[in-house]
Amino acid sequence: MNRGLKMYCTLTQNNSVFIRKSFLFLALTLGVIVCVCNGCVSGNFKLDPQSRLPAWFHNKNNIPREKLNVDITIYETTTSTDAKVKIIISSNGKIIEKAQGIKRYHPESLKKEFPSEPPSWKIFEINGTKEIYEQREKNNILRIVDDVDK
Repeated sequence: MNRGLKMYCTLTQNNSVFIRKSFLFLALTLGVIVCVCNGCVSGNFKLDPQSRLPAWFHNKNNIPREKLNVDITIYETTTSTDAKVKIIISSNGKIIEKAQGIKRYHPESLKKEFPSEPPSWKIFEINGTKEIYEQREKNNILRIVDDVDK
């Protein structure tokens, strides 16, 4: 192989590595910015099928409770003690209603060394309605409760 071709191949490989590293750095930087501004997903939960539905939800179509799924996603940020919460209520894969609000730890959970350690209680405020969500075990199931059972 002649000297010019070797030099060209070496430069091309070095540029390719530089471009890949630059792209990776850019992607990581954008990811960090998005997480800081919007929050990163800290948990995906389901509402226990035996739990009552959120008070803000009005079941206009009278769909039976056992046919409704409630998916809850919590987004934590580094800039606030409050977290964003998004709730999707669906039936047979069809979205019935979406809502978002704020999650805070219940004062009873804050008394513990690790507030998220079950049993734990979270207060979700959605559409002006505050409700207590309880996590009894280390799983992704939440229940809506009227009061905290210590």
